[in-house]
Amino acid sequence: MFPNFNFFDYVIIISGALVCLKRIAEMDRYHELRVLVLTTILSIVVILFFLGYGLTFVNPLCDCVSEDGHFCQTEM
Repeated sequence: MFPNFNFFDYVIIISGALVCLKRIAEMDRYHELRVLVLTTILSIVVILFFLGYGLTFVNPLCDCVSEDGHFCQTEM
């Protein structure tokens, strides 16, 4: 991801993010704000995971003509 970072930089960044999430989850007041922030952060993680890995398993749309010249079912 970042070529100048080493392993310890990643550990520090990830642990800082986890501590920040822990502090947000342990807030006594501001329940709606806490739910909104945690839902937004976790939703962004899931969306990015889907875009990064979920879409790579799909066959490309250009493979719709078989070798004998007939169209596949997606073209009909």
